[in-house]
Amino acid sequence: MRASAWLPVSRDAPRDRIDFERYLLDVGLLHQHASGLYVALPLLKLMLREVEAKFSDVMEDQLNAAQIELPTLQAEEFFRSSGRLELFGKEIFRLRDGRSRSYILSPTNEEVVAALIRRYFLPLRADRISLYQIDRKFRDEMGGGSISRAREFRMMELYTVHRSAADVAVWRERIIEVLATLYKGFGCRFDVLVSRETVTSRLYGHRSVEFRVKSRVRTGISDAAGRSLLELAKWSPMGQTYLKQDALEMSCLGAGAIRLLLHLFELEMKEKTYSQDIRIRWPLGILPIAAAVLLPDAGSRFEPSSGALADIYARVPRRLVLLDDRTHIRYSSRVEQLRRLGLRHLFVAGSCGRLRHQDTYLSTECDLNMEEALAKMLEFTHAVSDSRNRVAHGADLSV
Repeated sequence: MRASAWLPVSRDAPRDRIDFERYLLDVGLLHQHASGLYVALPLLKLMLREVEAKFSDVMEDQLNAAQIELPTLQAEEFFRSSGRLELFGKEIFRLRDGRSRSYILSPTNEEVVAALIRRYFLPLRADRISLYQIDRKFRDEMGGGSISRAREFRMMELYTVHRSAADVAVWRERIIEVLATLYKGFGCRFDVLVSRETVTSRLYGHRSVEFRVKSRVRTGISDAAGRSLLELAKWSPMGQTYLKQDALEMSCLGAGAIRLLLHLFELEMKEKTYSQDIRIRWPLGILPIAAAVLLPDAGSRFEPSSGALADIYARVPRRLVLLDDRTHIRYSSRVEQLRRLGLRHLFVAGSCGRLRHQDTYLSTECDLNMEEALAKMLEFTHAVSDSRNRVAHGADLSV
């Protein structure tokens, strides 16, 4: 991949943004289209896709779930029949088509999934059936608008139908086990909260399970000490509310990739105050770029080395290596942006016709000949490509 297409020149972010948003804007990962609406620029989209791929691996390999794709535009009648149209109130986006039929932009999918299951998957021929999707949802919540509570956002949703309430309890423990393994693999520091309330909320049932982390972002949820808490994932039993089938129960799990990135960013920040010299060390596999090859500035004394660097780039998996061909931008500015982005391994022109490897995490560098540089780069690409298989089984990907 070429930086000229994948990595815009970074811009100074407005100072009124939360730290995570300022970082994404500063390093060229994010663009704000309007209040609560964001554009994930190419490298952020790549990071989100990697996290979602790991979600999919866990859903299919560990929980035996099948992926589906639900419509974003949904008939209003589904939500009116369940009674949730009024409960959502002004938090949903409503519209009409050319024939004056009413629709909403999906805020959640219990009603649509329940109708799908009644139509195609009953009678149930196994102990349970699980369907999941990763797609966009829309909510206009009071106090929303930040990247962690955007009006349009992506979420992984897992819907499961159970033969009995006993199976729901077994499934809850399985969900806790699998998600704990996944989040530990990312290096997350979370608490698991099992609600024992018997009051059913408008969206979720009682005895729900939440994976929560401490956060600097104001979320409306806090612990006993008043510290803000961010919800990484939530699982909820829903009884027969949506399926309306005797002896069958339904449950739902929701998890978002952007909140995981926010938590990992805040772990790196710790108690530091945000500044433009902050550098993030993403866990292996979150930023799926093994290395960057920087072509020398146009007209510099290192420009003759461009051919050797381009030749190495041609011999490695290009989807895992970034070729920084923005030779119109000063070399020092490009290096600083890549370091702040979290790229660990940089390959640049060295002295005497050799290439230089810079490890931005350890602040070390060494000169290599072409074959040594190629061997190093292939080693790094192999480590990144192997990370997807390891995270789902609890391997620690933290640096």
